[in-house]
Amino acid sequence: MYISYSGEPARRLHVVALALASVLLTGCQASGRPVDATEQSAGSSNRQDAPLAGLLPDKYQRTGVIRVGIDSVPPLVYPEGGRTVGVEVDLTAALGKLLGVTFEFEHADFSDLIGGLQSQRFDLAMSGIHDTRQRRQGMDGTGADTGPGVDFVHYFTAGTSVVVRKGRGQSIASPADVCGRKVAVQRGTTVEEAALKQGRTCKAVGKPDIVMNRYETHKEVLESLEQGRSDAAMMDYPSASYTANQAPGSGAFEVAGRQMDPKPYGIALPKGADRLREAVRSALKSVIDSGEYTKILKKWRVADGALRTPGG
Repeated sequence: MYISYSGEPARRLHVVALALASVLLTGCQASGRPVDATEQSAGSSNRQDAPLAGLLPDKYQRTGVIRVGIDSVPPLVYPEGGRTVGVEVDLTAALGKLLGVTFEFEHADFSDLIGGLQSQRFDLAMSGIHDTRQRRQGMDGTGADTGPGVDFVHYFTAGTSVVVRKGRGQSIASPADVCGRKVAVQRGTTVEEAALKQGRTCKAVGKPDIVMNRYETHKEVLESLEQGRSDAAMMDYPSASYTANQAPGSGAFEVAGRQMDPKPYGIALPKGADRLREAVRSALKSVIDSGEYTKILKKWRVADGALRTPGG
């Protein structure tokens, strides 16, 4: 499977996730567009062992496929060594095993994920989408109408963190220290909203506003920080933790202070997809209760964001 990490057009990708091991890579074709590879778990076509398959709408029981829109956001979902890995890959694998379906992931820019749900390009959308009133009601950050809105099933909680380069003497030890600094953010995210809020706080105490550098992708945010075009980057806690501790060259970055304003991440669904939402919620509850959920989060070093039960 391939997710573009550069500026080239993203190509169609499929991830078929049902088990957590025994992955087989093969070439494939889907919807008339080329796909680099499919990752398929052994026994993925056997639905007799899926105890919650009957909860799904008939459409998904027939096709055995749920389409998921994603962006590349380490450690949630990202390419590594010719495969796609991450928290959400492992989590959907566990959900798929219970529901008797495969999850096919298609890449899109984060700002296009909600629209992809509303246009029926995807059945679900993930990649660390915070559940906000605006998204539920179909509004953007300015209050403009963007469509009918979406529903959520909560699977994690995370706030906004500040990441800086190590050893540069910039005196950014917490989010309060970014006043007057150039800060990189990903466009269309709640992180952008958090940066705007922090900028207002700066001005309220007589300090200069944040100078925001907005980018379309997480990769561009990191490049801006690494190359010195930004003094700091703001990103969700899981990405900040990964950047500081797990990413290639991770010794170059560190997290400045605690995360701000944690909120739930949700698996986003179109309005009216009540039966699909309840099936996903029931499967997620089973994954949590079994202990598999905790194992997945510990594997990716993000157990601080665990939920005790699905919300939404």
